[in-house]
Amino acid sequence: MTDVAVPRRALVEARNEQFEGRHFVFLIGSIAHFGGAERQALTLAKMLREEVGARVSFLAWIKAPGIMTDHLENAGIHVHVHPLDWQHRLTWRKAAIPKAMRLIAFTRFVRNTVRPDYLLPYIGVNSKVAGLIWRAAGARYTWWNQRDEGRLIYGSRLERWILDKVPEVVSNSWDGRDFLVEKCGVAYERVKIINNAVPIPAPSDGSEWRARLGLSDGDRLALMAANFTDYKDHDTLLRAFARTGTESERPRYHLALAGRADETALTLKGLAFDLGLGGRVHFVGAISDMDPLYEAADLVVHSSIAEGCPNAVLEGMAHAKCVVGTDIGGLRQALGEEQSSRFLAPPKDVDALAAKMTSAFRSDEMRSVAGAANRKRIVDEFSPGRLLGEVLDGIRKNALAR
Repeated sequence: MTDVAVPRRALVEARNEQFEGRHFVFLIGSIAHFGGAERQALTLAKMLREEVGARVSFLAWIKAPGIMTDHLENAGIHVHVHPLDWQHRLTWRKAAIPKAMRLIAFTRFVRNTVRPDYLLPYIGVNSKVAGLIWRAAGARYTWWNQRDEGRLIYGSRLERWILDKVPEVVSNSWDGRDFLVEKCGVAYERVKIINNAVPIPAPSDGSEWRARLGLSDGDRLALMAANFTDYKDHDTLLRAFARTGTESERPRYHLALAGRADETALTLKGLAFDLGLGGRVHFVGAISDMDPLYEAADLVVHSSIAEGCPNAVLEGMAHAKCVVGTDIGGLRQALGEEQSSRFLAPPKDVDALAAKMTSAFRSDEMRSVAGAANRKRIVDEFSPGRLLGEVLDGIRKNALAR
């Protein structure tokens, strides 16, 4: 095994030497938020710096205190900030000239101050900006990076032009790829699927969280990690949780909801009260270190109508947790066909989701076997090393020569 592994690693290191000292700039728009796209950008940035010896920095037009800001500061990653009001509220005719002037100023800043070799936007909105400026900004490469199921992308002529001109089009999900094909006319074979990367976490102790939530040894805890937005379906989850188990079992079942309190938070707290779930549903807010909370959970749940491949599910899988959720493309991509057929319920189907959760709550063996399979799938399909290799291979094939 050693005779094979050592030369292969040496070959990989030799292939990566061409990127040593090169400047990878991650365009994420806002530094205030820390969602799935930002988490993935940070994972790749750290690997490029530590494994390849590249220079990395982040580029934003909004900077504010928040979890993402803290992560970047703790990692010692520099952030370049220049204002750009890209989502202008005026009509396109009135906004065209001021938007163009702001874009020109932003491009000059990127070219003269940031000086990227490779410009890597995250999510479609930022990909539009990168697709317009990358050449003028002096970058050798950019991509269209579809990280969701199509938010704020309209299939406009400008978007289609950008998609046609960027060196590479990537998506982290089947749904994101299908959206670009159907809405924007991108050729199916042109969209490269690059799975999210999730490292296997170091061992952590969930006992503090279980004590904080008032759980005893016989209690079962389900966890959904997702911000409270219209894109998630906490409503169906709460209604399903209210029907999980028998009347005698329900006092032992608990649900933790972790995430930023956005537009649906107050409505969902009211729904939990109306359903009589007080004391069993725990709104724990946005958590900077999720590992102990995953360890505290017996089960990971994820209810959504449509989205890309959710990081929260992948992180639960990396913690060897059984996952129950809604049957959408992103969860099928994460879990694989065998696990999906056993643990996913149709979207908006309260009774089916309740039944899946009940079965998982009742069987320690079912959760253990499913959790082991989930962790193996993370190692095989969603490893950071695989992500790094696929990103660098794409740049090798598509970067402009200088």
